[in-house]
Formats: sequence, structure tokens, C-alpha cells
Amino acid sequence: MVNLISTLNDTSKTSEEKLDAVGAITDSFYFASMSENEAIHIINELIEQIIKQPDNSIKESILELMLDGYCSYNIEKKINLEPIVEQIHSFNDQCLSYILTLLGWSGKEEYRDLITSFFSNTRFKEDVEEALIELDHRVSLAKKFLNEK
Repeated sequence: MVNLISTLNDTSKTSEEKLDAVGAITDSFYFASMSENEAIHIINELIEQIIKQPDNSIKESILELMLDGYCSYNIEKKINLEPIVEQIHSFNDQCLSYILTLLGWSGKEEYRDLITSFFSNTRFKEDVEEALIELDHRVSLAKKFLNEK
């Protein structure tokens, strides 16, 4: 992990070297070969890094890695997406598609208005619909879980 962060922060590293470093972590997420706490720490660190990266392909790779982490671990509610939310309008369309998915998967009702704000953009219509369906599903699961307690 330290190697990944230092590589991402190293301005002398090429985009290819940075993408390779992100790819190495992807395998760990895909095979769930780290603890849940390690996965949470890595994703939260990557959120800080994504804002700093000028290369959109690196941003997209980090976002894809985050989705892999979400799929391999049940950690969505433990991830702090606020740094991304604060900079959401600085991302390209491909990144925004990933971000909308992450916001929906977060299960955090406070992201509903932000997700729906992209509905008027026809490029994101399907992403918004899917994110809202996922958000509704996760919110209803959380309510059901609380009612069962």
C-alpha cells in the first residue's frame, strides 16, 4: 500500500507505472486477500489520491479499483466519499459514471440529491437510474435490519 501511494505521489513516475501500481492492488481486492480494515484504509487513501491525479486514466483505474473493493468486501458504509463529492465537477464523464455507481452503492441517503442532479444530463440517465435503484435497495435493507433489532 505504501508503495502504491508513493508511486501515485511521485511526479517522476509515468502514467503506465502508476497504472501498474493500481493494478497490483486490484488483484488483492479481487481475491479478497487482505483484511476488511486494510481494504477500507486503502480505499480511503485512494480517495485522497484520486483528487491529486491529473491523468483521467489513472482516476478511472482508481475508481474501478474502488468498485472491486466494494464487490469483494461489505464496506460501502465505511468509505468516506466526501473528497470526491467536493470535487465531483472536476471529473470527466467516464469517472462520473463510476462515481454515480459508488454513490448509489454507499447506501447513504444524503447522496440522493447529488445523484439526481445528473439526471438532466442524457449521458448519465442510465447511470443515475441504476445508482438510485441501488441506493433505494441499500437504504431499504438498512431499515429492515434496524427494524429486526
